[in-house]
Amino acid sequence: MKKIKNKILAVMVICIFALATLAGCGGAKESSEDKGQGNEETPKKIVLKLGHDHTTSSPFQKSALKFKELIEERSNGRIEVQIYPAQQLGSSREMIEGMQMVLLR
Repeated sequence: MKKIKNKILAVMVICIFALATLAGCGGAKESSEDKGQGNEETPKKIVLKLGHDHTTSSPFQKSALKFKELIEERSNGRIEVQIYPAQQLGSSREMIEGMQMVLLR
């Protein structure tokens, strides 16, 4: 029974990380100023917001911090991960509903 609970928890963590990744990468539209200007600027920084409803001392928060560290390191700083623990962005349900609204736009 304990193995099943651990597997369910692992799947939930993976789903939340996937949702956070999708939320951070979606929805950015180019303005008319950005199109066709021929400016060879450096790529814009991507910001991923990862919210969860666990405390800041939980293993979930520790894994979120490790996720942040790995993403920022492997993207050479091009991707920034912002972590919002303890329901700062709302409950799990509110965050999922917010994601659904963003994806349906």
